[in-house]
Amino acid sequence: MNSVTSIRRNAERGRNLATLGFLCWLLLAGGCQPDRKSGAPEEEAPATTETGEAGAPMADTSPAPATGNNVVDSGDPFCLELTSARERVMLGEPLTLIVALRNCSEEMVQVRDLLAPEYGLLSISIGHPQKEQEQIYSPLARRDGRGKGYVDLDAGEILSAIVPVYFGRDGWQIDAPGSYTFRADYFVDDISLASNVVTVDIENPQNEADLSAAKMLMSPDAATFFFLGGGAEKGADELRSLVTERPESLWADYANLGLAIASASERNISAESDACQALAASLDEMNHDWIIALRGYETLLDCLQKSGRASEVARTTEEFVSRHPRAEAILRARGE
Repeated sequence: MNSVTSIRRNAERGRNLATLGFLCWLLLAGGCQPDRKSGAPEEEAPATTETGEAGAPMADTSPAPATGNNVVDSGDPFCLELTSARERVMLGEPLTLIVALRNCSEEMVQVRDLLAPEYGLLSISIGHPQKEQEQIYSPLARRDGRGKGYVDLDAGEILSAIVPVYFGRDGWQIDAPGSYTFRADYFVDDISLASNVVTVDIENPQNEADLSAAKMLMSPDAATFFFLGGGAEKGADELRSLVTERPESLWADYANLGLAIASASERNISAESDACQALAASLDEMNHDWIIALRGYETLLDCLQKSGRASEVARTTEEFVSRHPRAEAILRARGE
């Protein structure tokens, strides 16, 4: 019996037990429905595709996690990895992580494509010294995982998913300075895995003007617009106000990026439109965080395709990789 057949049969034998455990986990996590307090629609959040669909296999050349302990190898043949682009961020920056399920065996295996946190099988624990208990990250929306098939993973290949821990069902999650820890746990079929622990220090702005800018980006409407890459005009207006009032601030760079992503995401973009150029310019200010930049890059490629400028994709990719070499493995595995 080859490894693929063995894993599939083990999955079937463990399915009833895993389903019962999943239902218990959902009850503890608060159910599968979006929180209406956020005002978000029930459909899946666009931000979950910032680095591509969760099922895109990636080559085994991705860098080690930026922070935290070594990867926990606890679920033969799989390993779960959690990565942050930075060890320190300012309060109000949209901290985003990447989680990866790696085939740590020497043979091809199959696994269901349910890694994205919106499917409810990935749990992200957030620890903070001022809180006695770890908090569980709750994504803004949920997806129905029924019908998601199996994905082939060669030795060393991974599934990945974006984890925007800065924003979830209850709004902005990282709302106080301090040292935060993040850990991922993944439960699907007969797979039960824990990731490495990632530590990120959240630093307070140095003056009142910067603190005010941070709070503007963290406000519910502005944060939701940035997270979704579009939405209610009130959110866009708040981002524009941030850019106008604090144009030289770090948070204005994020506001510009959010506005540019929204414009470049419109369905009908002509070749004469400056939406793609505006997004490319905003990405020039994101050299400090390759995970956030990757989101804008994906939108930029789509913008170039829609506006009839596909010939510029190769050059754009080359320039992006030169700025963010840690993203190269992801792009190469996706054929970009």
